[in-house]
Amino acid sequence: MGVGAIVWRTIAFSPRSYGVWGLRSMVLGRGFVIQGIEETGGCFQAGNSSSCAKTLHSEGIVFVTTWGCRSHMVNIVTMPDGQKYMLDVGFGNDGPTRPLPLSHGVVSQGILPQELRLVRENLAQNTDPDQMLWIYQRRYSPKDEWTSVYCFTELEFLPQDYEVMNFWTSQSRRSWFTYGIIVVKMIMENETLIGTLILDGEVVKRRIRGSTEKWICKTEDERVEALKTWFNIELTQDERAGIRGLVTEL
Repeated sequence: MGVGAIVWRTIAFSPRSYGVWGLRSMVLGRGFVIQGIEETGGCFQAGNSSSCAKTLHSEGIVFVTTWGCRSHMVNIVTMPDGQKYMLDVGFGNDGPTRPLPLSHGVVSQGILPQELRLVRENLAQNTDPDQMLWIYQRRYSPKDEWTSVYCFTELEFLPQDYEVMNFWTSQSRRSWFTYGIIVVKMIMENETLIGTLILDGEVVKRRIRGSTEKWICKTEDERVEALKTWFNIELTQDERAGIRGLVTEL
């Protein structure tokens, strides 16, 4: 199953319907295998997928998870030859679409003409000038300035750490997951990533090779139909009811 077959979404996050998002491998596997989507699709769910970790471990690859600003999970993979990569499978739009070498300043190709890289630098917020972190950066074309997206360390986090972080992310009203609806799907052409399809609130955007088209959903029924038409997602009655009456409803 290629990356274009998986849809990243926040629709199943309504606390009215589901409560705290689960981190159990049974629940996570259901989203990937049965439905072909990340049903519980935050980074903690996607990045914590036991099938992903077990597959890599079976190939003799060291696989650890760490945090980005304590609200995002990334994975650090060490290959048998010692080369390390940052693997991020749950960021959604603007996230890396391939493993990035854990090497300062090495530029990788994103969805054309996008470029991605990791840099190891001190943050302006740090009081200790010797404190260095890895920073994920992207730019939409070689002509644009680099934009910092998130930072992370190489400190391994354990399941107990993510239980606490996952609770805040799924329950706090300051977490955008609790008041926004985002759906992202990659667009493939002959095994090549050429763009993204995004639903952000009431706006559907299709970006292909740097060009963007937009459509506006004026009602909740129009958005439900857009999810079915563009993303092949048919909301259950529970999911529709979970949105009704909340700030996310159109």
